[in-house]
Amino acid sequence: TDIPEEETLITDAQLLLEDSLTWREGKVIGNVRTFHSPRSDESPHSGEHWTCVVSEHKKQDISFKNLWEKVGRNKALNQKRFIPEIAKVTRIKYISDSQSIWSMLYTCPPPLSPRVFTVLQVVRLIDYPANGRTGLIMTIPVDLSSNSNRTLAELEEKGVKGRYVSVEHIKELNGSVIEWRRIASGDPGGLIPRFYVERTMAEKMIEVSNIMYPFPTYD
Repeated sequence: TDIPEEETLITDAQLLLEDSLTWREGKVIGNVRTFHSPRSDESPHSGEHWTCVVSEHKKQDISFKNLWEKVGRNKALNQKRFIPEIAKVTRIKYISDSQSIWSMLYTCPPPLSPRVFTVLQVVRLIDYPANGRTGLIMTIPVDLSSNSNRTLAELEEKGVKGRYVSVEHIKELNGSVIEWRRIASGDPGGLIPRFYVERTMAEKMIEVSNIMYPFPTYD
């Protein structure tokens, strides 16, 4: 499969993160703020409707290192440990320490068929810059249907193919707080309406984060 250069992907992710600072703010869920991109015809990232959730966490509750270990290293395998809907995770191809292709099989309640998401995950850790550590995790869909990818496609799970794009950004703020910014857009495929996915995306993203990391809640 044709995979863009890593630096191109990282640049695209950083531009999306910058763009998210201008999005319309939605409701606050617990201690998490939500944001939504303009409709696709108004957005520079046309063709996608993005949901962004942002939370801040005290270092005594979770260290940068521990959070990075969960979401920046073998993220797909870590998700399977905590999310019961993920039935199987397969690493299709190891490209480098910062890039791998994964296939994830999600179960759905009847009568819906299982969903398969095959993605490239790219990670970048900037350790000990003067203004605090930052970590970036980008997930983009990968198509293995071409003849040149036949061997890789045989490792792919079987089911209705969905599409998922995400960027996660972890940043140390002021030495004592960690900001966790998550941006996502997805389409599970099949008969599930896209508008339903967009309407429930923020709640689902927060639910997954809370399952993987049950952070304390402060008044």
